[in-house]
Amino acid sequence: MSASRPGSSKARTNEQLGVGGNNRNRTARTKITVVVRKRPLTETEVARNDVDVVEAAGDENTIYVHELKTRVDCTKYIDKHSYMFDRVYGERVNNRELYEDIIRPLTENIFTPGFKCSCFAYGQTGSGKTYTMMGSENTAHSKFSESASSPELGIFELAVNNIFELLAQSKHEDK
Repeated sequence: MSASRPGSSKARTNEQLGVGGNNRNRTARTKITVVVRKRPLTETEVARNDVDVVEAAGDENTIYVHELKTRVDCTKYIDKHSYMFDRVYGERVNNRELYEDIIRPLTENIFTPGFKCSCFAYGQTGSGKTYTMMGSENTAHSKFSESASSPELGIFELAVNNIFELLAQSKHEDK
């Protein structure tokens, strides 16, 4: 088990947490990586002239949230909150780029003895979880894919394709 605070890039191993003390090799590799992908405004949000209050600074691995506040004297100001993560992707990254950077290294190691991994999406309704994991045939986001005429594959399908490619390699035939 690994633990980290939400928004923290500092994961702690089981050994540091005092859990399962006699399995040092395995706990030294244990880590949870928190990756954030910002979605673009939807067509509905753009039509309503909604303001995009989230800024993804991928080079800093930081998400900035710009919150409109009102002082006691009724003047308005913007409060800027920052949250650091292990990796941050902006709204223009497509599923394949995300897969190649984050998930492919995991799938390349699934045949390593003792290696286990999982990937899941977490977020509020409408935040892009299904689009990222399952892909999309005809959504507002598909304009950012390599070809607007073809659907963008999701991470699940990209991973399954990669796993079958690995299985076809001679060194994995007995798996």
